[in-house]
Amino acid sequence: MAKITFDARKVQKLLSENATGSADDDSVKFPTESTNFSFCSCNLTDFKKPTEILFYKGLDPVTLDMSRNQLSGLPDNFWHFFFLKTLDLSSNAFKEFPTVLCELMELDTLKFQIIN
Repeated sequence: MAKITFDARKVQKLLSENATGSADDDSVKFPTESTNFSFCSCNLTDFKKPTEILFYKGLDPVTLDMSRNQLSGLPDNFWHFFFLKTLDLSSNAFKEFPTVLCELMELDTLKFQIIN
C-alpha cells in the first residue's frame, strides 16, 4: 500500500490547479488503489481541502493522518470515507466528539483528543 504525504504548500497547489482544470501536479503520484494519506501539520482549520483532493481523485483512504492541525469539527459527509481503518485526529482543536465517526464501521484505530 502506498503512502502519500502532503504539506501545506502542496495542498494549496493541488487545489488551485484542480479549480482551474489544469493537469495533475506531477509531484504527487496518485495511486489507483486504497492508500495511506497524511495531511499532518498542514495548518488546516477545516476538512474541506483534504476532502476536495480525495473526492476529486476518487480515492478511498485506508489510513488518514490529520494530526497536528487546527481542526475543530468534521463535515457531515465524512462518512463517505467508509473504508477508513485508521484515523489520527490528535493535536487538533476539537471541543466535542464528532458523531459522524460513529458511521465508520471499518474504523478500528482512532487517535483523538478533546481540548479543554
